[in-house]
Parts: sequence; structure tokens; C-alpha cells
Amino acid sequence: GRAGLEVRAVDADEAVRAGLVEAARENGMIARIGVAR
Repeated sequence: GRAGLEVRAVDADEAVRAGLVEAARENGMIARIGVAR
């Protein structure tokens, strides 16, 4: 139902954030991301 869709949306959002963090780490920008948070 709707709860399942919400959980999937959160999982997708977390996956995107994790991907951005990994990309930033590879680019040496992890410190900048930490400040943004």
C-alpha cells in the first residue's frame, strides 16, 4: 500500500545520498559535503 511506497521513496533517497557521498569522496570533496549538511 501507500506505506510501502513511502518506504521505497526513502530507500531511493538514501541510495541517491549515498551515491553522492561516494562520488564526493572520490573527488576529494567530502569535507565540503560535511559542511553543507
